[in-house]
Amino acid sequence: MKRNKLIGALILSIALLTNCTKNDPSSESLLNNNANNQAAAGDGIYDVLGYGYDVTGEYLSLKSISYTPVLDMKRLATDHLDKINTPTTGSGDGRYFYGATAKDFVSDINVQRTFNVSATIGDEKPQQDGQQYFTPSFGTENTDHNIKDTKSRFSYGRYEHIKVVKSIQFAKYVTTDLLINYLNNDFKNNINQLSADQLVDIYGTHVLLDITVGGRMLFNFTANISSEKTTETKKSKVEGGLGFFVKKFGINFKSSKTTEEITTNFNESRERQMNIKYQGGSNSGTSVTFNSDGYSSESINIGSWEQSVTDRNCALIDITRMVPIHHFISDPTKKALVKTAIDKHIKENQITELGEVPVYQYYSSKYSNHYFSKDNYTVLPSVDGNYKNEGIAFYAFTKQKAGLIPIYQYYSSKYSNHYFSKDNHTVLPSVDGNFKNEGIAFYTYSKFNSEAAPVFQYYSSKNSDHFFSPENTPVIDAGGGNFKNEGIAFYGVKTN
Repeated sequence: MKRNKLIGALILSIALLTNCTKNDPSSESLLNNNANNQAAAGDGIYDVLGYGYDVTGEYLSLKSISYTPVLDMKRLATDHLDKINTPTTGSGDGRYFYGATAKDFVSDINVQRTFNVSATIGDEKPQQDGQQYFTPSFGTENTDHNIKDTKSRFSYGRYEHIKVVKSIQFAKYVTTDLLINYLNNDFKNNINQLSADQLVDIYGTHVLLDITVGGRMLFNFTANISSEKTTETKKSKVEGGLGFFVKKFGINFKSSKTTEEITTNFNESRERQMNIKYQGGSNSGTSVTFNSDGYSSESINIGSWEQSVTDRNCALIDITRMVPIHHFISDPTKKALVKTAIDKHIKENQITELGEVPVYQYYSSKYSNHYFSKDNYTVLPSVDGNYKNEGIAFYAFTKQKAGLIPIYQYYSSKYSNHYFSKDNHTVLPSVDGNFKNEGIAFYTYSKFNSEAAPVFQYYSSKNSDHFFSPENTPVIDAGGGNFKNEGIAFYGVKTN
């Protein structure tokens, strides 16, 4: 949540630790100079039950939980202890999530982890059509994730090893008609003092009414599998890559794939990133990063971590019921404003993908000619000359958008040579050989920026052939042609 400015002004001191705790609260007041409302999460009793939660944050992250509660759990427990259940199970399980892209991965989380968001006001759809919760939940970095222009070439897999301590929940028959009488004093005051956007910024979008706490050990695998054409094959390959990673730690990986298939999927993936993140337990909040082969200098002991998870250092590991926060506001005008603010907040925090695609390099020994195409075939069927696929050359875009320019494809029948240029002419005047315009091949950045990488143009007079590569050297030997560097042709997508 975008809390920094508001919290800097409104909260003088809150000790925010890792785990699911907010213990050792300062004697300074929270929000409205009300020293009686101390943060109680991690008390070993009710934890974050009754706290606000932002569904646009990372799934089950401490950062997604409000710093101060919406409900006054002490008063509620005094009057209605029979309506609060705390079953203790101590069990554990495993969860798997996969996605061909960041959006697809987050969609898998949304589908698998469903929530009851009904109250006395009737059932509501958890999301607007096409919208997702937990949008920053992809990737391996131990930081906040940028959900705008996420890299389309990456696929994601995750295994979550779960240790359950207990569930904490209001009885299913408890509704907002009862709970609205037990609001935290700060929340009641802030309903009147803060704008709708500020309330959402501080308290989030929902209130937690049924939660499970314990420990989560997240095994994250991210890789470039853009050579595959379909969502299904990308997800299948990332499943194998994740399996190779988690099997290193003795985990019984649930998959129909053979060991050979798992190893092949891992080895064929590119730009691999792996890490393990701990949520709950003695090392909660820490992360272990692995190299591209799946190795790290740090030892991993799953059993030791499980034993360290207690009700005093636990993390939020599941949400079964949460209700939109506007249902805890009785004033109809403010309630409507907060609902609008929630809808806007969720809409503004949807994933947008960069849209980059691989451009493949083909070579015809018959014509001693290189060709570049977004199409991925073993042998290119659309061009005469038995052009064989030599792999990904660089990344570009298939659609026009701000900051991009078209790159045109030209062909000279005289030299059997393909050429690519940002210049748009019927016949290219700057290159000998009567190169005719065959249309837009792809789109690239119009100028250099932090996400761009130059693609250099090379030419072999021996083969009368042009070659394009992100490699910047005076001469490249490609197809026996002794290609000389002629400078930057255009700007593709940065990949490292």
